[in-house]
Amino acid sequence: MIQADLDVQAGDYSYAREHIVRALEQDVTWDALARLAYLEGLLGDVDEADRLYLLAQDELTAKEMHAYAWVEVQRGVLDFQRGRYTAAESHYRRASKAYSGYWLVEERIAEVDGARGAFDEAAGAYARLHESQTRPEWAHAMGDLYSLRADLSSAHGWKLMAHAGYRVSIEDGGVHYLHALVDLCCEMPGQAEEAVRWAGMDEALRSNYQTRGNLAWSLYRSGCLPEAEQWIEKALDSPAVCGRLYLQAACIFAAAGRVDASQRYFQLARTFNAVPAKAFLTERSSKMKIRVFPESTGGVSPLQRSLRVLPSC
Repeated sequence: MIQADLDVQAGDYSYAREHIVRALEQDVTWDALARLAYLEGLLGDVDEADRLYLLAQDELTAKEMHAYAWVEVQRGVLDFQRGRYTAAESHYRRASKAYSGYWLVEERIAEVDGARGAFDEAAGAYARLHESQTRPEWAHAMGDLYSLRADLSSAHGWKLMAHAGYRVSIEDGGVHYLHALVDLCCEMPGQAEEAVRWAGMDEALRSNYQTRGNLAWSLYRSGCLPEAEQWIEKALDSPAVCGRLYLQAACIFAAAGRVDASQRYFQLARTFNAVPAKAFLTERSSKMKIRVFPESTGGVSPLQRSLRVLPSC
């Protein structure tokens, strides 16, 4: 199963499946089933992923409610990523009932609140989480909330805090925040070149659709369009199904004048999740441009995790 985890990070999904199946042949465990469920969801089979998560829960005992809540959260994420917020919240509430006070559940409920435009509820939840345990991703989320509320001063303060937290983790030898730092630097003015640096480091560690897409996006944001095109093409070679990647591709291809490709990937993104963004195409000076807007100006965008490409494309 550890080898399967490494295969997923490296984008070797067929090898990951082989290793998980081999583990399940030796012993049916909840965590092996959950890994297989995640892989199925990543490759686009949401129904199969949910079925496998249910099987994983069946393997748990009453003494393993923390694990049960974690699996329930993953089921909610499947719905959230596709704009099914009511279903996602139902899973999160069930997880909270099973294991009260779990920060992961509280974070996800806050995300749903933000996606629905409930700014006060989302901001209050993230603020409480941040007070209990300082984590840069929660400061980042607060920055997103204030950005969408057009409170740019507050947003900048939170994002600076997130930036400092991400940098401390990386300078201490951590790598799990690299992708988040890329996202943040792409959003902050004057940080595009820094984003390219972190994206290149992340891609060198684990070359998959996400790291390639992030490198393409950071290159695009820094004005290196030919290189961005090359990397987004590499990212799209992956069998992974990702609305965020499709929106990145739509923006990059639009900037390159590849209108048909841009429209195709924009429609794919909308098919994946039609809820989180209102977008329109405009023809200006014979160049197609895409602009993406949050569904509600009052809340954190669900692009925060699944489709974070809000800065003007």
